[in-house]
Amino acid sequence: MKESKGLEWWVVMLALIWLCGVGCFGFWEEERVALLQLKASINYPNGPSLPSWEDRVEVYNSMVSDCCYWEGVECNETTSHVIKLFLNSTRDGSLGDWYFNASLFLPFKELRNLDLSNNQLVGWVANE
Repeated sequence: MKESKGLEWWVVMLALIWLCGVGCFGFWEEERVALLQLKASINYPNGPSLPSWEDRVEVYNSMVSDCCYWEGVECNETTSHVIKLFLNSTRDGSLGDWYFNASLFLPFKELRNLDLSNNQLVGWVANE
């Protein structure tokens, strides 16, 4: 009986270690892609905003693409899903008005806070 409890403990510990390995850098690919699409929309046609939002960044001497480290992005510590986006005053004013595509936010399953204030947002485009 004592041996099986010890084995169960090790199985649980290995599962937790594996989940941390996935969870610590376990950002969701569809959310990363959506963030890059949002960056392109904010910067259209050729703005300089959100330079930390790159396909690959160095974290702990490894090249990864963990959007949880990007400026203005906050992730759930357990699930690594994006939960907050603070993008106020992000769009370069010289780019003019911004017509926003709300469908860019469909991949964010746990998004609870969104700040798009002061970005020359004047209207919406049809969902794509």
